[in-house]
Amino acid sequence: MSESPSPRDPKSSLPAEPNWSPRPNDADLPVGIPLLRIPQHGTGFQVVVSREIVGVDTHYFKGRTLPCTMPVCPACMEFSPKRWHGYLYVMSAKKLTIAAVELTAGCAQQIDRAVQNFGSLYKLIIQGTRQKQRANGKIEISASGLFTGAIPELRIPPIKELLKRIWSGGFKHVEEFLAKNQTPATTENEGA
Repeated sequence: MSESPSPRDPKSSLPAEPNWSPRPNDADLPVGIPLLRIPQHGTGFQVVVSREIVGVDTHYFKGRTLPCTMPVCPACMEFSPKRWHGYLYVMSAKKLTIAAVELTAGCAQQIDRAVQNFGSLYKLIIQGTRQKQRANGKIEISASGLFTGAIPELRIPPIKELLKRIWSGGFKHVEEFLAKNQTPATTENEGA
């Protein structure tokens, strides 16, 4: 009588060969750089370590900020208002830690004026505050000059790559939307 593995035998459910790897893929690693939204009580002094602001239209949709994915954007289809947000890297002046900061359009204008006054975005010393210290109060960015110290060599991904990783889970709403609203192919619309 031949012995076949029992259907409850855990060994019988393993794949032929596990996917062994000495290191995780980059996509499997945690992001590791926080995305800082200006808190109710403001921020300490930050030194800008980006050379430019990277901006994108966003929606607050299904409980989180996500990029607008036009021409196929479920948030637009549900009339969620679009807002521009800009992003740049900063280094805490006290802790020497790196974060990405989310800016509103008004903040970007304030930073542009500071760049005109001080001559550079890189190494600009900024501080973010909220009017009346309310959680959703208007954000104001003040600049106090350029950092004169040395900035250590930073190993940080381009800001667009960081945002794609942060937002990667949020694109599921686009895939769900496309799956629900996809027109089945027929002989009439195949060539269209």
